[in-house]
Amino acid sequence: MKNLYFLLILFLVTSCSKENVRKTDLEVMNLNGKVKFIKVFQYKAILKNGVIEKEKIDNSKGVAYVDNQFFFNKKGMIQEQREYLSDKLNHKYLFYYDKDLNITKKEYFNSLGELINESNFENIHNSNGELIEEKEIMLGEQFKSNWVQKIFKDKNVIKKNEYLDTEIYKSYEYQYDNNGNRIQENRYNKDGTLSIQIITSFNDNNRIKEIMLDGKGEIFSQKRYEFPKFDSHKNWKTILIFKNNELTNLIEFETEYY
Repeated sequence: MKNLYFLLILFLVTSCSKENVRKTDLEVMNLNGKVKFIKVFQYKAILKNGVIEKEKIDNSKGVAYVDNQFFFNKKGMIQEQREYLSDKLNHKYLFYYDKDLNITKKEYFNSLGELINESNFENIHNSNGELIEEKEIMLGEQFKSNWVQKIFKDKNVIKKNEYLDTEIYKSYEYQYDNNGNRIQENRYNKDGTLSIQIITSFNDNNRIKEIMLDGKGEIFSQKRYEFPKFDSHKNWKTILIFKNNELTNLIEFETEYY
C-alpha cells in the first residue's frame, strides 16, 4: 500500500522547537498556525494544453494510494488520524500523551470502528529532559512480538528500528541539514545491507528535489515537488509532483484552524 507522497514531504521539512522535550507534530509536519485538522487528497495529474487537470486514482490496479486526515489537539499533537482508501475509511488511530507531549498510548481501529490493536510507549530523556529514545510496544495478540524504536538527536529522529521479537527486520537512518530539513534517508534490509537511499535537496523557489538510489548506488527514480498555492497561514494548498520531469500527481490540502 502506497501512503501519501505528502507524508514524506511534511516530514522532510521541519522547524526547531526550544521549549518542549520534543517537537510538536505541527512542527514536524511544517504546519503554521493553530491547525485543528488537515485532510489530504491525492490525484493523478494530467497536463492538457497548458492546463493541469486532476483525476481520481484507480486503486484497483494493484497499488493502493491512501488519503489521510489528521486531527490535532491545542498543543499541536495529533490526537486522531484517519486513512481513506477510495474515499472510504480504511483505518483510524488514536494517540494519547502526557503533560510533556510524550506519546503514552496508541489505539488502532479498522474500517468498522473496531479496536484491533493497541500499543504502549516507553520514553527515555537525557539530563536536560529532552526526548532521546521512544519505544512503541504492541499489545495485541496479532502484533505482540512487534515493537518500534526511534532514536532522537536535537529533537529529530535519526534512526528507526522495527523489531520482531529481538530481531530487527526493518531499519532506517536519517540525516538533516542545519535548518532541520531531512536531506537523506537510508533504508536497510533485515541483514543490514542497504536497500534504498533517498537524497533530498531544497531551493528558494518552493521546490524540493528527491533522488532514489538502490543498494548498489544506481538511480532508479527522480522526483520534483513544487508548491504553487499557499493559504493565509502560509501552509500548502497544492503540491505538484514530477517524476523524471513529467507531471504525475497533484495533492490538495483542506485545513481548518482553531
